[in-house]
Amino acid sequence: MSKNRITVKVCGNEFNILSEDSVDYTQKIANTVDKKMRLILEASPHASITRVAILASLDFCDLSQKLTEQVDSMRVQIQEYLEDSQKAREEADDARKETERLKTEIETLRQRLAEKDAKNQHETPEPLSAPVRKSARRGKRAVTSESHDEAAEEILSFFADSGDNDDKT
Repeated sequence: MSKNRITVKVCGNEFNILSEDSVDYTQKIANTVDKKMRLILEASPHASITRVAILASLDFCDLSQKLTEQVDSMRVQIQEYLEDSQKAREEADDARKETERLKTEIETLRQRLAEKDAKNQHETPEPLSAPVRKSARRGKRAVTSESHDEAAEEILSFFADSGDNDDKT
């Protein structure tokens, strides 16, 4: 990049500057320094130009340092956000994979259930019957306590057998 020879005026003094920056940018910087030095001169009218320049320089360096620290803090924060974002993307990918796996498992279970239902529709279950005896009163039949216990055992064994079949499929 070519260097520009620029003349700027700060606190009534002209300075010739050689800069790679544009004329407008360099003029803008010189105007900022001029304003700062004039503010210091208004607050301390008996201060020398050297003292005013040093105070302005200290103020600009302080501002520069604080801004640099803020930028560094923002960089760290942005890096943390990027890491959190990457972690969230990975978790979302894992969740999508798990969702697909569960969808496949659900479909498999539905197919197995449909097959089992179709098989059960073709088979007719044997009716459960409890032994009965005729009651002495008016020809009514009564379930004996012995036959009641046997019927209960038959029912429980039926459900136990059904549960065993579910585990095997």
